[in-house]
Amino acid sequence: MGCGKSFVYLLAFAVLFTVGFSPYLTQDAFAASPLSSAVANDPDDGDAVFSVGDTVLIKFPAGVNATNGGSMSLTEFNNNFTTTNPAAFDGTITATWQTPDADGPTELLISWSAITTALQITTTTVGYNAGGNLFYAVNATAGGAGTEFTTTAVNLTGDFGLFVAATATSNGGGSGCIDCEAPTLGVDDDGRRLVDGGFTYNGNSIDVERYFTPYPLVTVSVGKQNVAEFKIYDDKGPDSISHFELAFGLANGESIGKSKAVINWDRTFDGIETVTIDDPENVLDKIKVTTSEDYCSDESQQKCLIVKVTHTFRAPLDFNILGTNVWDTKRNAWQNYYNHGIEVVGDSLNHPKEHDGINKGHVYHLTETSKTTAVDEFGNPWSLEYGLWNKDHSLHKNPVTLFLKEIISKENGLAGSDQFGTMYYLTETSATTAVDLFGNLWTFDGELWTMDYIYSKMILDKMGMNSYSRENSQFNIYKQGQSLLAESHLNQICPECLDESYLEINDIFTYEYPTVTNSLEHPEIQKIMNLESEKASNILDHIFDPLLYKK
Repeated sequence: MGCGKSFVYLLAFAVLFTVGFSPYLTQDAFAASPLSSAVANDPDDGDAVFSVGDTVLIKFPAGVNATNGGSMSLTEFNNNFTTTNPAAFDGTITATWQTPDADGPTELLISWSAITTALQITTTTVGYNAGGNLFYAVNATAGGAGTEFTTTAVNLTGDFGLFVAATATSNGGGSGCIDCEAPTLGVDDDGRRLVDGGFTYNGNSIDVERYFTPYPLVTVSVGKQNVAEFKIYDDKGPDSISHFELAFGLANGESIGKSKAVINWDRTFDGIETVTIDDPENVLDKIKVTTSEDYCSDESQQKCLIVKVTHTFRAPLDFNILGTNVWDTKRNAWQNYYNHGIEVVGDSLNHPKEHDGINKGHVYHLTETSKTTAVDEFGNPWSLEYGLWNKDHSLHKNPVTLFLKEIISKENGLAGSDQFGTMYYLTETSATTAVDLFGNLWTFDGELWTMDYIYSKMILDKMGMNSYSRENSQFNIYKQGQSLLAESHLNQICPECLDESYLEINDIFTYEYPTVTNSLEHPEIQKIMNLESEKASNILDHIFDPLLYKK
């Protein structure tokens, strides 16, 4: 009834039939008698009060002069029946004749789709109206009516639902929730411990708290088997638990949705269990999930669902906190987090990640040596900073042989860049030797032009995030290289453009800009930025992980 779908059955021998002639009677097969009964019912037991969808079934001793499957309007009902408490039925009803015997239907089923006045069990009565048109069909004669009913009323029996109203809790919020208790691995909303040893990892058990559970750090090795075991209690029994997920590698403050290593177990209403893995980094391996039932504690006779997760790690995790999320068939859910969690040590069993990218116009192939370091095909080290891979090399720290990785132009000499992206212009002195604009000697071995020596005594500056500044020791080399590139490109699109001299372009002046203060570094601005960042993070958690904030 509380869900808006209840029915009330009125059991009675009643028939809707308009009599327009006088009966010619033989001896009655049925003497005048009252209705058999009027019974209330709530088909879905949604609540315990008279509400939309409830029914009343009126039952008669024998078939009456109505059409089986036919209907009766509210006006017709009140013309053929008398009621008390209320004095007449009202609202919006559907009344249907049903359950026929050899002579006619024996029941009238009434349901309400809109209610004006409530009916009351026991105190509401239903009787026959002497001025009505109902009678026993078996007693009718050709062209006439039959024996009618006595006007003795019957009391309404039955119920408007077997529902026992639940006490409003933080789960229900007073919204009429019937089953609002989420599954738990430890304690319920009131802090009562229902499960002992709810979480065990490699034999190390702990009692799970309501939300955050301090768990001593457990160190495991890459490639070694591990076993996590969980006890889950639900007030509707272990069969009501339909989903469980175990998430690894969470940082402090992160929700389960941020994990990149998640094991999901699901069970359908007909008992079919499935396991799915969310593991984009290929960290997990040899996963097996089994379930069983056992007592939640030594003192309790309540049964818990036991979820046993066997697994290995292929690589270390970025962070150590674990998280679990469980819900039942009513979608009541709860999450728990365990810190310090699980630390995975050892070398990764996965192949190193590889990246291809462009740096200063040249394609490099990087192979990761760690989460934040890599090496290219020429042995140059790279570091990951702010989401970008940056070359780490410093020629005076790591002397290497320079060679022209790419020849850009062969007009009037050779123009090209070395493996670090520095441009050079070479003038050939023979088929296998050349000299650049800085006096460095180069040798051609049949495949590559290689510098004959390195800068062993020069102090070389590292390139900054915005390329070379004018104070950089390599700025002149960089400028010359860019000039060569520009000339080569200009010759391709405008061959006649270099016919005139542009030497006066070097006759330029400079001036100093005043000191500029970065407002973003102001303490008040920093404070506001941090506050807004925290707000944004909370809003995103509400949007993408609403179950975390359900309670």
